[in-house]
Amino acid sequence: MHVNLTPALVTSPATVQRSAACFAVGGCALPAIIHQPAIGAKRWPVGVLFMVGGAQYRVGSHRQFVQWAESLAMAGYAACRFDFRGMGDAEGARLGFDACGEDLAGALAHAIAVTGVPRWVLCGLCDGATVALQQVAHLPEVAGLVLLNPSVSAPALQARAMLREYYWQRLGSLVWWRHLLHGRVHWRRSLADWRGFYAAARLPVSANTLPPLLLALQGIQAPTLWVLSGRDHTAAAFRALLQSDARWQACLDRPGSTLVHRPEADHTFSAPGEHAAVFAAVLEWLTRVA
Repeated sequence: MHVNLTPALVTSPATVQRSAACFAVGGCALPAIIHQPAIGAKRWPVGVLFMVGGAQYRVGSHRQFVQWAESLAMAGYAACRFDFRGMGDAEGARLGFDACGEDLAGALAHAIAVTGVPRWVLCGLCDGATVALQQVAHLPEVAGLVLLNPSVSAPALQARAMLREYYWQRLGSLVWWRHLLHGRVHWRRSLADWRGFYAAARLPVSANTLPPLLLALQGIQAPTLWVLSGRDHTAAAFRALLQSDARWQACLDRPGSTLVHRPEADHTFSAPGEHAAVFAAVLEWLTRVA
């Protein structure tokens, strides 16, 4: 359902149009902001719908998506940002990310109604990327996926990621050893934590790990861009998942799937150079999808 509640339109000088309105899902008002190219400017027949991975500060990945949406509009792409129920400025109780299908469908319907753009790329970070994977089969309007450090809920994989990405790096750090020798490390607590992660990492990873997500991934026909950071535990857990089951790796190796590694990037690509590099990769990929 599309409900336009006194939308406000602000046009920046000859570059971007922005409209703010709410759409209704389950009796709740969800706010959305749409960025569009200036009137008369070139427009691509594909838009980008952004989904964050949880409650965040406005200066975090939210601000990054604002900047990306503005840049996309200047490049000729419509973009939409919105809040899931119970998050940000949206009404209602917060739902689990596996129950956000109606919110996502409502956001797409709203974006199409406002812009007239028929096809949309879902761009999600962390849990937002997982939502995109889970829901894409139910959304015929989706032209592609941009999945940034997707989250997987598998304790053994997350424990292996912690051992590899955190503890192993600490053992090779002269600063850490200096802190240990000077009593600035709570070694008993650290040792207890390490034992817990080690025990969890030894648990077998079933061939049926995350079966609904795997089935969704196997059924994807749309072009997909994966971006994985090198300094991020979420991305490390996803890489461990790929190594644990050839079926997962096969999904990334299929035609239409593009994988970008950013070895020095953190979870939200917060460094200015990483922010710009990932956006450039997304923009280049979009030109092939459009």
